[in-house]
Amino acid sequence: MIKAIAQIIICAIAFYQQAIAQIIVTNKEMEGTKCIAFVGGSIDTFVYLNTCSLSGFFLCDSFVSVIDNTFSNPTTFYPAFPYSGQTCIMISDVSNTLKGSLSTFLSCSLKRNREYQITYWAADFFNLDSLYNKKTLQIWGNTDTCNRIEKIYESEGIDTGWHQYTAILTPKLQDYEFIHFRIGITSVTGNLQLDALSDIYPFNANDVTATIQDTAFAKANSTCIELSATANIATYDTVYWQDAAGNKIADGFSGGIVCPDSSTYYVIAMRDSVQDCAGIWWSYDTVKVTVNTGTAVATPAGSEAYGVNIFPNPATNSINIKSGANLMQQISIFDATGKNIYSQQIKATTYTTILLENRINTSGVYFAEVTFTNGLKQRVKFLKE
Repeated sequence: MIKAIAQIIICAIAFYQQAIAQIIVTNKEMEGTKCIAFVGGSIDTFVYLNTCSLSGFFLCDSFVSVIDNTFSNPTTFYPAFPYSGQTCIMISDVSNTLKGSLSTFLSCSLKRNREYQITYWAADFFNLDSLYNKKTLQIWGNTDTCNRIEKIYESEGIDTGWHQYTAILTPKLQDYEFIHFRIGITSVTGNLQLDALSDIYPFNANDVTATIQDTAFAKANSTCIELSATANIATYDTVYWQDAAGNKIADGFSGGIVCPDSSTYYVIAMRDSVQDCAGIWWSYDTVKVTVNTGTAVATPAGSEAYGVNIFPNPATNSINIKSGANLMQQISIFDATGKNIYSQQIKATTYTTILLENRINTSGVYFAEVTFTNGLKQRVKFLKE
């Protein structure tokens, strides 16, 4: 499923490439004048004798070096060379006194509850004569040069040698005009090299949610799925469903009835009509369908022919759930937004009753998800009066 989603997203972004802008990151190669940051004095009276400036960036905790390929002997330190260009940045976090971090102003602010993508190259810089200590890179949202407000990303452990990493930046509290780079470490000392930042691009948003979830069923004449989705914004101008080949199935949140003959997936795509300086936003969600040509199992959607029946529908105080030959072991109920509001393990059976009183008090559309003893699932829509 992950591979399928990636293919769809890449195709969609490529198709709308001219409409998507990016947030410019200054000095992407981290170029600067070579400078080794160092201090003098005793352990109790550190004095910064030299700190390094970098065009387009602000030094916050100060202990930052701009190094080049003559900085160190490659037989002693690793890695000794920048990934790209003439120089790169080395951020240090040796103690509470010897910390380094830097921030930069963005050409377009990061918007709250949006997702953005940036790539960078990083390396764990260490002395070959000492123990290797794995670090992480943290990116924070700032309201000014060095006032960190919210950590919006932290990497996995940075490996030795240069490797490219992808960061998904997700502000939750507010918009940010600055981003801030610093080390997150798992030991008391560490140095991290950073180079070759990319610009920041809008990432696949999550404002649209497919109502039908991943599912599996046995192929038969009656095995069909009703595609539907919901959105948590009202500022869209384009919504459509497409199949795995990229063919449009239907416009709107309802994709109609599809009856696949083999395992496949369907994608709902929605374009936001309100642009910001980062460009046009697209949201996606994917439904993966596994068609089983062997033993008969249930399929989603709300029909007696699919193996599960709910009655009465509309429901008032309770619902009865009846399956065919497949034994049920768990019942879960979801609202129209996909939120799980109730789950119950049951004894393996083909018939059960679920009381709705004190569990569902609001009228509307809901989905009962049946989990069978063979691990497969089916969702059936019902109306609560």
